[in-house]
Amino acid sequence: MLSVLSYSLLLITYVTMYTYGLKNCDDNIRKKYDYVIGFYGHCGEVTITEPDVKDTQLYKLLKTSTKQMGMDVVDCNNPDPIGLCIRQTNIKDGRRHSNSQAFLRNVDRPNLHIVTGAYVEKIRRVADLPVGENIQDHFGLNLDILLDIPTMSLYNLSQENELLEYFFNRKGNYANVGTNLNLFLETERQNKFNWPDIQVFINDGLLRNGILDASKDSIMKTQEGNSAIQDGITLTVILLHPSSRGNIKLRNKKPNLNPAIDLKLLSSKDDVKHLIKGIRKIQDFVNTPALKAVNARIDASFENCLSVDKDTDEYWSCVIRNYGSPYIHSGGSCRMGMNGDPNSVVDAWLR
Repeated sequence: MLSVLSYSLLLITYVTMYTYGLKNCDDNIRKKYDYVIGFYGHCGEVTITEPDVKDTQLYKLLKTSTKQMGMDVVDCNNPDPIGLCIRQTNIKDGRRHSNSQAFLRNVDRPNLHIVTGAYVEKIRRVADLPVGENIQDHFGLNLDILLDIPTMSLYNLSQENELLEYFFNRKGNYANVGTNLNLFLETERQNKFNWPDIQVFINDGLLRNGILDASKDSIMKTQEGNSAIQDGITLTVILLHPSSRGNIKLRNKKPNLNPAIDLKLLSSKDDVKHLIKGIRKIQDFVNTPALKAVNARIDASFENCLSVDKDTDEYWSCVIRNYGSPYIHSGGSCRMGMNGDPNSVVDAWLR
């Protein structure tokens, strides 16, 4: 249960980030979501766009399945985001529009000075705080869902019409991130804020078909190979609020050595338990009438876990520990908290 002070800290932090976030969107998204107008700004430097997927067979199918699960299509930034949403990404003219491009390049900022190739040799110690502790990361598992409808593959991406559409018009599948849909799930009510505890990236095809590997060598190999690629989508099931905590430490006094990072992934049994609950939700999702109508089935052939009874919690625990991975979203090593909290490094104003 959150205390009144903790809730106040959370509210102050949210309002601060929310107010700044309003400045970082242009009108592309705001025009589409007037019903949540308070969650979008405009005229900012960063371009936020949304892929045009609403007329695709896959979107319509997953939208129906979501409703059959008792959820709805929502906006990803909705205060209650449980359900299916179209991912909003920083893409401009068919290319990633990074913070560097938006705020640094071609902008005259006399108060900004950047030095590259530099590293700190020594810092004056001003306080004894737990810097480097409390580090955490999202952990997830890819589940392949086979379908009897056409889905994206590297073979599709290598076709001449796809390449020409992007090179001449900056449109088509190359102009988006390949993971255009997102599913937020709540496996159990964790707090009064109704936060989801599982996020699912819905990839437009099977990752094993190379949809995120559009390198020249991969495309050439695909064009020369067999075009009979299995159809399906990969669902990346991610634990949003892990309990496991690790640390990052200096190896020695030499500043040019990489630090020792130990995320202690899955050191908490609760993390495995919640991921299994997320997998069970995906099983329910796959078994909805809409997805069963296209012969949806989970390809659960994980060789390292064949000795465990299939579809038991022990089986999925084995799969998670053998095939899961972190998602390079590490954070928390300088924990924010209130004055007097021995585990915090900075307060709500980053002091």
